[in-house]
Amino acid sequence: MSAPSVRRRVLYGGTFDPIHTAHVEIARAAGVQLGANLVSLIPAADPPHKPAGAHASAEHRLAMARIAVAEEPRIDVLDVEIRRGGTSYTIDTVLALRDGECRGEQLMLLLGQDSLPLLPTWHRVRELAALIPFAVAPRPGADEPPWAVLAEALGEEPVAGLRARWLRTPSFEISSTDLRLRRTEGRSIHCRAPDPVVDYIEEHGLYRPAPQADSEVC
Repeated sequence: MSAPSVRRRVLYGGTFDPIHTAHVEIARAAGVQLGANLVSLIPAADPPHKPAGAHASAEHRLAMARIAVAEEPRIDVLDVEIRRGGTSYTIDTVLALRDGECRGEQLMLLLGQDSLPLLPTWHRVRELAALIPFAVAPRPGADEPPWAVLAEALGEEPVAGLRARWLRTPSFEISSTDLRLRRTEGRSIHCRAPDPVVDYIEEHGLYRPAPQADSEVC
């Protein structure tokens, strides 16, 4: 009798502020190309590389992520970072999942190409690179990664694996920054985010500019 196969899970972290169509399409592509049983979106609680913090609360961002993939059988959402709270360091998340709800699974970390230049500044990044293999989702317009710097920070072997797992994903000129800007300017975000997410944003009045107080005339 053959032993059951190990479940493969791709971890796809981000602020998801808000989640948009490209996030979902990238997760789908990663699941297929990396042979994963599941791709798990992991909304950050307090992302250390975004000095301004998140624009929507963790609860809203978590709810939108869940709504966006509710009909996706191979994509789920893990709230490990939001439950933990505070600054979200990737290595803490990976260790918690490895020893907790993902125990016994084969894990892989999916990164956006635009995040690669920041990798050398990540908390305990060499230890992280030894702990879990990385895959990369290309980003239109992103610069060529600083391979020599990455090799020095992570080690030659993890970077070679990273380069080998460069996904082929649909090209989208969509970003969360653009969606927030459109909202503040009163423009539509339909077709840029899943319809249930657009409805949620409208219902909760997210990403609207703060009302200006009337200036008092003396």
